[in-house]
Formats: sequence, structure tokens, C-alpha cells
Amino acid sequence: MKKVLAYLSPERHCSLFDIIVAHDAGADVVIPYSNVCPGDVKDIVYGCCFTRHPRDLRNSCIFVGGYSIEKAEELASEALRVLNGLPKELRVNIALDPNGAYTTASACVAKIRSAIKVENANTVVLAGTGPVGCSTARLLADLGANVLVSSRNLERAERTAKAISKKVYGTVVDGEQTLASAVRNADVVVSAGPPAVELLPRKIWANCGKIKVLTDINVVPPYGIEGVKPKDDGTLLEGRKCYGALAIGVLKMKLHQMMIKQMFKEKGSLFNLKETYGLHESCLLR
Repeated sequence: MKKVLAYLSPERHCSLFDIIVAHDAGADVVIPYSNVCPGDVKDIVYGCCFTRHPRDLRNSCIFVGGYSIEKAEELASEALRVLNGLPKELRVNIALDPNGAYTTASACVAKIRSAIKVENANTVVLAGTGPVGCSTARLLADLGANVLVSSRNLERAERTAKAISKKVYGTVVDGEQTLASAVRNADVVVSAGPPAVELLPRKIWANCGKIKVLTDINVVPPYGIEGVKPKDDGTLLEGRKCYGALAIGVLKMKLHQMMIKQMFKEKGSLFNLKETYGLHESCLLR
């Protein structure tokens, strides 16, 4: 029986990246739905659940993508609400990974934890209000780190921090002075900004003696942290362990593919940020 994945996106176009990865991970058929709103979800779920015998429903699943975490979680919540109204035998698995944020953040945090004990560590997530930044901040906070998220807009930074955890704080970074102040006492710095934007010059991080780990998800030059290269995977640079976008990306891809494979196994699972991060140990052993 063919493995069928229904791909839901609130955006105009579904992510080609996600569709290709789904096929590579074992999905035989990927059915993309774009411009999906919560009112559309019920009929999609019913179409996924009512077309096969209950014993065969492990071959059907729902994946929620898109850019916005808020919109993706809204669609996933509606799908769960509909599924919870059905007999247990008719439920299918759901995963969400908006903008690749959950798998990328999980890989980033796994790399950080391989280098340092994160509990009570001071961590700064630069450009921390975007999908990857706030997902990384959430995982680090859940693991006991003290987290500071930055933005060029203080209100946005504080709003993001408040939505994540009481252990997360927001700060504005709008120049070298505020940037230096933000990272001065950091043990870990994560650059989660857009491609081709340098967020942390070497002259600033090199003068912060407490920094032990530098991580950068930007694979397009100029990179997010000056001096950190995409292939760095624990490379020492002036005494700091560095992790670049390609090293993080290799683990991200393993996580993404493993999540898809798991979706076609036992029924009744929800792969959210926490569950996705829980897959990282199995990936690291491979």
C-alpha cells in the first residue's frame, strides 16, 4: 500500500523543499494543499481518515508546513481537534515543521548540548523573533538555559520572549553598542538571522571572554557570525567551539527524514517541537 502524506500550508505555495524531503524519506505520494485556513482542515482530515481500513491508516499522515509558526500551529490544533472527535482507530499521525524551524532548532540545540551543559548557561539568540530563533530559544529555555532573544524592535523581542517562557528575555540590538551589551555575558551565541546578513562581527565576540560556543544557521555569505564557516562542526576558533550552517543542516536533514519515517509507523502521534527534538539522539548515533 502506498504511503500518502497530505501536506498543508497556509501560504500561497507549498514548500518544494518539504515535498522533496518527504519523498526522499519514503512517502510515495505527497498531496499539497496551499492557502489552507482552519475552516478547510476538517474535510482534509476526513478525506485522509475515511478512505482506508483502520489497520492501513499508518500509511496516511498529515504534515503542516508554511512560514508562520502561529499559523501552522493553528492548523495543527484544528486537525487535532477533528481527529480527537473520531474513534481512536481512525486517527492518523500529524507533524508540523513551519519554515523548517523545528528541525533546524532541534539540530542547533543538539550541537550546542554536545559542547556545553546548557542548564543555567547564558544564551543569546540573535534575530530571535523569527521561526528558527524563537524555536531555538524555546528549546534552550525548556532545557534550563537563561535565554535572551534580540530584535531590532524591542517590543517584538519582548513579546516573543513573553510568549516562550519566564526564563526568556527580550532586548533590542540596533547597533554595535547594543550588540556588544547583549553578548557580553553570554556563554552561547546563536545567529538565527536571514541569509547573507552578518549579525555578529569578530571584533565584538572576540572581546567577550565568557563566550564558549558560537552557532550560525546562515549558509549564504556573508555568514551570520564573522569567522564561523558553514562546515564548522565543533571547530575551535580563539577558544570557542563553532558550529556552522552545513554542520547543523546535516543533522537537521536527518531529523526531518526520521520524522517522516516515524509518521508511517505507529498511529496516533503528534510531532511538534518537543517530539522532534526528542529524535536527535537517534540521529546522532547514525
